[in-house]
Amino acid sequence: MKTADSAVSVRAEQGGNRLDTGLVPAEVIDLLVKYSDGWGQKPVLAVWLFRALLRLCQAHPYQEEGFTSLELAEMVAKVQGKVWILDLSNQSDVSRKVRDNWDQLVEKRWGEKQEGIHLALRHAGFPGKVVLQKFESKGGAGNPTRYTMRYLPAEPSDAASPVESDPVRSCAAVQIHYFPEDVTQGNTMLRMLCLGYQVVGWRRGVFLGLITLIVLTVMTLLLTFLMGLAWRSLEVRGGELLVLLLGAACVVEVAWPILNLPTARVVMTPFWLSWDAGLVLEWRRPPDGPQAHIVAVRYIGQCPICGGRVTIRSGGLRFWGRLVGSCEASPREHVYRFDHVTRVGGPLV
Repeated sequence: MKTADSAVSVRAEQGGNRLDTGLVPAEVIDLLVKYSDGWGQKPVLAVWLFRALLRLCQAHPYQEEGFTSLELAEMVAKVQGKVWILDLSNQSDVSRKVRDNWDQLVEKRWGEKQEGIHLALRHAGFPGKVVLQKFESKGGAGNPTRYTMRYLPAEPSDAASPVESDPVRSCAAVQIHYFPEDVTQGNTMLRMLCLGYQVVGWRRGVFLGLITLIVLTVMTLLLTFLMGLAWRSLEVRGGELLVLLLGAACVVEVAWPILNLPTARVVMTPFWLSWDAGLVLEWRRPPDGPQAHIVAVRYIGQCPICGGRVTIRSGGLRFWGRLVGSCEASPREHVYRFDHVTRVGGPLV
């Protein structure tokens, strides 16, 4: 009877088909590593656990049995650069911490990120699905719980290449594809918008009430100024006019994204919701959802010129009234169109 190590060596020598066994292709693992590296500067332990799993899959490409809690804990310490669990000899403590963070990864983090992950993989030529799996212990010291991931190839009807299934790609020689990335940090209102705010029923009333409040605020400032002019026989002082203009500019800055959202369908997230310059608010309607709803999304892409990270920003004076994709490595020169419907863009000159 062959041991697991000998079986691995035999598969490696024979060049076994990783897709037939459900093993994740090396190219997919490399893409997942690159994608996960952008999940925040201070990721939670569940993200570190995912990165550790990826590193183990890279180091042991033919490991079908998965990895133990101890192996994951040791790798978390390596990729994180600091000790995670002080006493690795305490098997129950190691198992509990790995299990708790794995559950958080599967139930929350992976669910939030997998749409963008699978879109990016499909664009790279891998239309299948990556699934995270846990094999519970069957009892005994030699049968610990193991953790792994599997790649499920797409059905033949879904496996068309991105070039054939996406007619927009033929519009330009150089194109960029945008992928949604989850937003897990922010205030309560922002996290609510990330899950989607349905503009129906009483929620619609709240949204309309917010717009009404904004309009009334603007009108009150204007009427206050006009009444002040009437009392002073239309004598306008420079300081008063400056205060009015500054107040109007502040109101517009606060109010305009919300007022413009139903018409433009996508706007930059106002500063009072988030200081993250890459977030946008989308007004989505069926078939993008069962009801009309507002959702906060961060779109990212890879610059086709230099390979840098592309995020969304306002077009400014150069591209007035538009949202554009801007490369973080060369934000003035590597600028692209942004279409939140097709999620495809081309270079802007």
